[in-house]
Amino acid sequence: MQQVNIGLDILGFLMAGVILICVLYERYLSKTKANNFVAMTISIMFVLFSDAFVYAFDKDVAHPNLIYFFNTLNFVSTYLSLLFFMRYLREWIFDYTGNFKKIMIFFEILFVLQVGVVFANLFTNIIFYVDPVYGYTRGKLFILSQIYPIVVFVVSVACIYSFKGLSKVGRAFFALFPVFPLIGLFLDYIIGDMSISYLGLLFSLMMLFGYVYMNKTHQIGEQKNSLITSQIKPHFMYNTLTSIASLCDIDPQKAKEVTISFSAYLRKNLDSISVKGPISFASELEHVNAYLVIEKTRFGDRVNYEFDIKAYDFRLPALTIQPLVENAVKHGICQKKKGGTVKISSFENKNYYVIVIEDDGVGFDFSEEKKDGKVHIGLSSVRDRLNYYCRGTLHVYSRIGEGSKITISIPKSFGGVLIMKILACDDELLALSLLERAIQEACPDAELFVFDDVDEALECAKEVKIDVAFLDIQMPGMTGLELAKALKDINGKINIIFATGYDEFMKDGLELRMSGYIFKPVTPRAIKDELDNLRNPVVWDTEKVRVQTFGNFAVYVENMPIKFDRKQAKEILAYLIDKRGTGVTFKELAAILYEDDEYDRTMQKNIQVYVASLIKTLEKNGVKHIINKNRKEIMVNTKHIDCDYYRFLNREVAAINSYAGQYLNEYSWAEFTASFLDRKIS
Repeated sequence: MQQVNIGLDILGFLMAGVILICVLYERYLSKTKANNFVAMTISIMFVLFSDAFVYAFDKDVAHPNLIYFFNTLNFVSTYLSLLFFMRYLREWIFDYTGNFKKIMIFFEILFVLQVGVVFANLFTNIIFYVDPVYGYTRGKLFILSQIYPIVVFVVSVACIYSFKGLSKVGRAFFALFPVFPLIGLFLDYIIGDMSISYLGLLFSLMMLFGYVYMNKTHQIGEQKNSLITSQIKPHFMYNTLTSIASLCDIDPQKAKEVTISFSAYLRKNLDSISVKGPISFASELEHVNAYLVIEKTRFGDRVNYEFDIKAYDFRLPALTIQPLVENAVKHGICQKKKGGTVKISSFENKNYYVIVIEDDGVGFDFSEEKKDGKVHIGLSSVRDRLNYYCRGTLHVYSRIGEGSKITISIPKSFGGVLIMKILACDDELLALSLLERAIQEACPDAELFVFDDVDEALECAKEVKIDVAFLDIQMPGMTGLELAKALKDINGKINIIFATGYDEFMKDGLELRMSGYIFKPVTPRAIKDELDNLRNPVVWDTEKVRVQTFGNFAVYVENMPIKFDRKQAKEILAYLIDKRGTGVTFKELAAILYEDDEYDRTMQKNIQVYVASLIKTLEKNGVKHIINKNRKEIMVNTKHIDCDYYRFLNREVAAINSYAGQYLNEYSWAEFTASFLDRKIS
């Protein structure tokens, strides 16, 4: 029986540990609830841990101090778990009268007294003592050790049904928490050789965790559905369609643009229904942009907006920014006679991606409830979903008459989006189409390159760093095995996955150190299994340098700006960025730096000094690889550069929105490119 008890305690300890990890990692609860639940779980783990040692030493009369120590630890841990249960319960109920606060004061005083009784037992032996023959033995007043648990169990049930805040299901779950330990306590007295009450405590903890998980999942789903429903407003749709109808006669081109934006707005709303997890920030910005274009058309100069986007590559829950922007427009600037401006900005620091939505509208008093009694579903839902999906936070600052500012912070450990670059090659068009659809379903965020020609696939791999390649084996001109070898020569860390109808090539694939081998017809499940278990896991490209050209010129390595020893070296790099990988001669650099001065030997030496300074600075920061230099020319390697200008040219919405008519402000030679960007915008 002793070994059975110890085994059950260890098993229970491990199960409680799993619950603890889940709560800490997934963040099912608000901070205060989580703290109390974690404290309660740790206390129960100590109960089970100490109980195992109690059974191990309860007959060991040679070590009475160990018996006293582990039994005392067991009692105190039990009381602590019940105290934190009451504190946890307090967070779930609405205490309008203040009575529960008084109850908690009573329980904390009773806890101190009960712990005092247990420590007094070390001198009085009234609860238990160590018998020279039988070891651990209950004392005459052992019942005193059970006062606190019994009072907690009885009063907690009364509180659960007396105070509001819990649903019927919630009341049942919380009420059962004391029931199982009480049943165990009763069985303890009957059986005597087993601590069933502690296992009952563990079972109660498991039930509470089940309720937490079920409640949070249901709440998140309900909030998301409410948000989606709130986005599809008949009144808004009617007004938008009326505006489009009016524009058809006045400005057909504008009517077309608004129709496209309205279509994008509706599509994003409907897409949100099927999205289960976070989406890319760029996708959310497209939704915001579509909404603002519509409102700008409806309200004219009363609605103005600005974008200042300096961080792109991260994820967040769908319908995070758009509802907040809509609140800023509807309840902020549109409440002013002359309207106002909404500004959406993003940036990153060492630990977080940060989004700021601010307006110069009427502002509001966040501490006051709305007169109609309705909850601010936009703010509360966004805050809960941010915490649930990516441990993000949302802070609101508003002052009446001045406007509002909402700041969202997303930890980089959760918000980062690593976009996988996947190549698919198959000479059979139908099989290639099926493969393409399966990859898109399995990895919707992937950047996909699809080819039915081997030579084109190879050329693509030379231009783009491919992470994963799905290859057919029997193809004309070059087999899939030969193509795989050529791809590995280009990028040794590429993951090769063969998608074929034949199994006789598996040995050849293993010799090529392939990542996977799947049989046709391919399925999204098979694709996902392979992507989740890549031979060479896809990691962040730490070699990429982030370059800011919109506004003032800046270069960042690991989110820290590079400091240049010479301003001329910095200007040379800016010019090379502007040239986008085109080779530039020293004479051309001299013309940029010295404008009308004649190019001579002295000037050539100066340029050499500046270029040497530039390369030294880049080498010091570990990014020398972004520059290619030969005897005649110097250029940047665009593959290793993440630049807002390049993103703009690739028609990324976030980059286009971040352009505010300013490009490399410090340099006069940049005006030509700035004019080009202005024409693109208009």
